[in-house]
Amino acid sequence: MISVCMATYNGERYLLPQLESILSQLGEEDELIVSDDGSTDATLSLLAGLGDSRIRLFHNERHGFVHNFENALCQARGEYIFLSDQDDLWLPQKVSTCLKLLQNCLLVTHNARLIDGEGKDMGQDFASPFQGWLLAQPAAQLPRGLLHGVPARVVAACPSLSQTAHHPRHLAWFGG
Repeated sequence: MISVCMATYNGERYLLPQLESILSQLGEEDELIVSDDGSTDATLSLLAGLGDSRIRLFHNERHGFVHNFENALCQARGEYIFLSDQDDLWLPQKVSTCLKLLQNCLLVTHNARLIDGEGKDMGQDFASPFQGWLLAQPAAQLPRGLLHGVPARVVAACPSLSQTAHHPRHLAWFGG
């Protein structure tokens, strides 16, 4: 089973294309955990209106993005956990590619193309500035936003996000 954990807050503008890009890669037994941090736009009604039983919505009530992701992670039931911000678009083979790699790895990181608010490619990627440096770094020193697939046993072995929120690399493990 796969759990995709997403934190939302007033994300209605980006949510529908993102949900389509994620849900199209999940099986009927998988889940998309959405932790919402008190959205005041149409985020909640959009999620409810989809009527997809794989979406599990949890309320977080304005505790900030660190605790919002922690809330989502605490609800995950899958053997494999993926994280997603509310404005990401997933490439069609993301899940299958990461799952293949996770058969022999404890975690998977990958690059990301940067897009603008309309979903248009900006011709830049996230990791190029770090090339060469990335491969030589321990996981705890990776730049934020690079971790994308994690077996649940790895998440269980890591300290709680709330216990590490004071550290500048507090989300390096979780890609926030």
